[in-house]
Amino acid sequence: ILTLKSKLVFLFLFLALAPLAIIGVFSINITEELIENLVLRQLDNVAADKAAILERWIEERKEDLQVIAGTSILRSMDPDVIAPYLDLIQTHYGVYKNITVYSAACEIVTSTHEPNPDIDFRQWSRSAGLQGLYLSNVTYLPEEGESSFHIVAPVFDGDKILGTVFGTVGTSKIIYIILRVALGKTGECYLVDKNGTFLAHKEPRRILTENISHSESFKNIFGNR
Repeated sequence: ILTLKSKLVFLFLFLALAPLAIIGVFSINITEELIENLVLRQLDNVAADKAAILERWIEERKEDLQVIAGTSILRSMDPDVIAPYLDLIQTHYGVYKNITVYSAACEIVTSTHEPNPDIDFRQWSRSAGLQGLYLSNVTYLPEEGESSFHIVAPVFDGDKILGTVFGTVGTSKIIYIILRVALGKTGECYLVDKNGTFLAHKEPRRILTENISHSESFKNIFGNR
C-alpha cells in the first residue's frame, strides 16, 4: 500500500516528467518531418536535374542524326565514301550501337553493323520523311545486354528524299553517365516509363520485363504528385 508520501513523490515525478516527455515526442516528430522534407527536396532537385540532362542528351542525339543526314557525304549515297565517315562518328560519340544508311527504296547503302532484321524500318522511314525526324520507343534484345532506341532522319537533296540515316542509341550511357547519383548507401536511379516498366537498368534482364508499379513508393509518387 502506497503511503501518502509515496503518492506525493509519484505525483511530483509525473508532473515533472510528463511535460518533458511531451516536448521530447513533439521535437522528434518535428525533426523527422524536417529531415523528410529535406530529403524530398533533395530528390526533387536531383530528379529535375537528371530529367533536364536526359532531355538535353536526347536532343543532342537527334541533332547528331540531323547533322549527319545533312552532310554532302550522305547525299552522295556512295558507300565507299559514307562508310569511313560513319565509323568515325560511331567512334567519336561512343553512344551509337549501329548507324545505317538506306536508299529511298529502303535498301541498305552501308552500315557500321548488321542491322536487326526484325526492325520495321520502312514504317520508321516513312514517319521520318513526314516528320523530318523519328524517335522510336525503347526496345531490348537479351543478346545486346542493354536497351536501345532508334533515331531516323531523312537525307534530302532539295525537296527530294534520297534516303534515310538510321542510328541505334544504346542506353548504357544513360545509366552510367546521366543516372549516376548519390542516394545514400543503397539508393539507385533507374529510367522507367509511366507504367513503371524498366527502360534502362544496370541489370539488363529486368529491362521491359519487370516494373516497380506494385511498390507503395511508386503509387505515392504518381498518386500525389
